[in-house]
Amino acid sequence: MDLLGPFPTAKGKRKYIIVAVGYFTKWIEAEALALIIAQQVTRFLKKNILARFGVPNALVFDHGKQFDCAEVIDFCDKVGAIARFASVAYPQANGQAESANKAILHGLHTRLDEANGKWADELHIVLWAHRITFKVATDETPFALTYGIDAMIPIETTTPTYHITMYDEESNNQAQLLDLELAQERRELAAIRLAATKE
Repeated sequence: MDLLGPFPTAKGKRKYIIVAVGYFTKWIEAEALALIIAQQVTRFLKKNILARFGVPNALVFDHGKQFDCAEVIDFCDKVGAIARFASVAYPQANGQAESANKAILHGLHTRLDEANGKWADELHIVLWAHRITFKVATDETPFALTYGIDAMIPIETTTPTYHITMYDEESNNQAQLLDLELAQERRELAAIRLAATKE
């Protein structure tokens, strides 16, 4: 986990972004914040991580005081997650967060240019774009690795694609069951591809 900012103040006095990224799936969770304090970190973990994905084995934090404090460490202990910290001398050790930060900053910059105060309103669109984009390392989207199926994007519902025109609820239900059965195999293949890119 990491923090970005300060940014130009947005609605609700928000000027920071808290960022978490799944090590394997590359799924990014992020939220705009007004304050960067331990209570906001634990609230983010409860709302955006535990409530959506369950308890992770470990959480890797940077050494900011809002992460490296009794409240956050106690929270991790209480829920059963190991709290780890990236090296102060070598912050690149938290490479997943650094990569997520770059993706968010690039997406916000691309969408906004001069509309400084609107960045917080665009954050969810930047996250969605990242989640449905194929990653070279896994040859999958973070969405597919997280949910076991491909995301239906808005244009597919407004443009008469084969997927939409041939939609049949029973066939769709069967296809989704098959996708879920194959999800573990899909993840294993992605893990193999990811390992191969690191060699």
